[in-house]
Amino acid sequence: MFWNQLIKNLFLFIIIFTISSSAQSKRETYVVELDSMVSFKKFTLFNGYLDNTSLINSINDATEKSNKKLLDVAKFFEKIKPLSIRKYIRRLPEDVAYLTTTSGKKFNVEGFQKLLVVETFSKIDVNTLNDELKTNKTVKKITHDAEVAVSTWPPNDPYYTSQPQFYSSSYNIHLPRAWNYSAGNSGIKIAVVDNGIDYTHTDLGAGFGSGYRIRGGWDYKDNDSDPRPTYSTETHGTPIAGILGAINWNNTGVVGIAGGSSSAISSGCQIFSLRVTDEDVGENGVNMLQASLISEAVFEAATDPSVNNGFGYGVNVINCSFGSLTGMYWDWGSLFYQSYYNSFALAYINNVVVVASRGNVGGDVTAETVIYPASFSNGHVVMSISGVNDYGYIASQSCYGNGVTLSAPFYLNYTTQNNNSYGDFAGTSNSAPFVAGVSALVFSKFRERSMPILGEDVQEILKKSAEPTSDPYRYGSGRLNAGQALHISSAPFNMLHLTASTNRTVTTVSNPSNNLIAFYYPYGLYAVAETKKIQGTVHIPDSFILDSTWVWANSNTDGFEWGNPSYGMPGATKISQNGRD
Repeated sequence: MFWNQLIKNLFLFIIIFTISSSAQSKRETYVVELDSMVSFKKFTLFNGYLDNTSLINSINDATEKSNKKLLDVAKFFEKIKPLSIRKYIRRLPEDVAYLTTTSGKKFNVEGFQKLLVVETFSKIDVNTLNDELKTNKTVKKITHDAEVAVSTWPPNDPYYTSQPQFYSSSYNIHLPRAWNYSAGNSGIKIAVVDNGIDYTHTDLGAGFGSGYRIRGGWDYKDNDSDPRPTYSTETHGTPIAGILGAINWNNTGVVGIAGGSSSAISSGCQIFSLRVTDEDVGENGVNMLQASLISEAVFEAATDPSVNNGFGYGVNVINCSFGSLTGMYWDWGSLFYQSYYNSFALAYINNVVVVASRGNVGGDVTAETVIYPASFSNGHVVMSISGVNDYGYIASQSCYGNGVTLSAPFYLNYTTQNNNSYGDFAGTSNSAPFVAGVSALVFSKFRERSMPILGEDVQEILKKSAEPTSDPYRYGSGRLNAGQALHISSAPFNMLHLTASTNRTVTTVSNPSNNLIAFYYPYGLYAVAETKKIQGTVHIPDSFILDSTWVWANSNTDGFEWGNPSYGMPGATKISQNGRD
């Protein structure tokens, strides 16, 4: 009798909440962790949401058959009264246990499959509910779906001549010199994980899909294939797209770093719009982002569709102009937050360069205010970018501290905005796409040279080519220099890569391959070649060092070259990867 009443109540709650949805404006989102995978395959609709009616009928059947796992789920659903229930990674089939990385290794996705996302119209006291769940053998934990802030301080000014940070301010990235080598190749893909991109903008191609600059994407918020901003306050993604790939040489508006060498779409990098908007608006008037959607977007963006039956976008660069302080919702004991990290780890081992803004709260980022995902750079997973002013000094609003990878312009006087307009853009949200755009140019140049390159190689080229400073705490390896990065990328050189076993013994030294040494995980170091955990404290030093037999060689150019005539290629550059111990 009790279970029949429970089922009826659950069914009634879903009907009531569905009917009242039009009268409600704000939905609360939570991530639920299951101890043992309960199969929802037969209840999953094509869009990744669960068919509540079929689920309820099955739970009713489970009552008669004493299916304890489904009964545990039923009790939990009755408690939280969900409006909707969906898989954590909606478009990944439930029966997929592994994804294949670019290098052919298996990436275990079991943790992702144990997570559900639920929406309600009432706030849940997660601490109290988690205490109650201690007696629930199937539902282990419920966690807030974190909201991730985006930041922007817009200034004002028109057209290419009003983009001095590219070429003419006291500190600039020397973009014209970079374009002597490559202005972007259409074989390179950039994902913008953000508020969505207004792809109707003339300077972004005025269209979406094949044959357009904004080549594809997904709206993870509305779960459809139209990733254009919906709310008037979603103003953050379009300026970033302009910095990365506004169409060049089209007699219109502004230029983009990887926007091509002509007005032909085929000459610039592809951009993918991945909309991960939350309904809440931050203090700066811009929509927050939703952590579970970010994880889903990064996960799919970084997966190679050619070796995973069409799943994924297989991008080369992901731009993440957002961050969240650790004190907000972060609970690293939760599988949700471990999976959030692992989405970025998957990108790293798939040779994707992920670039994240360091944050705009100003000053040193202490242990109490570490900003993620930028702080993942301590494990070489994400490039963490601080912002500098037009004179090359750290911007007063920019965060800095241990783990900064590079610094880049904090301001851009003119870029694309929603509704076919233009305006300024600022913050480390601006700094990140500067680095992401130049990363795409490096990938482009190597593609044009038909040479393989790893994502970590791109990172090291950007570090080695940066304008050096005496303060790595604020500037990382230095200030971004696109001209020098492309100059290095165009010279003859070899890059050596080391492969380590699970006991950290270097087993091979080879030319470019897809075997990375290892990646950092909050609870230890996992070798990529295998999935065994290495116990103990692990120190991960800087990835690359110059071979001790190589010396600096002067150059007649405004940059530098590494040279050693005994190598057989005058002016050749050799970058050697240090083993991670």
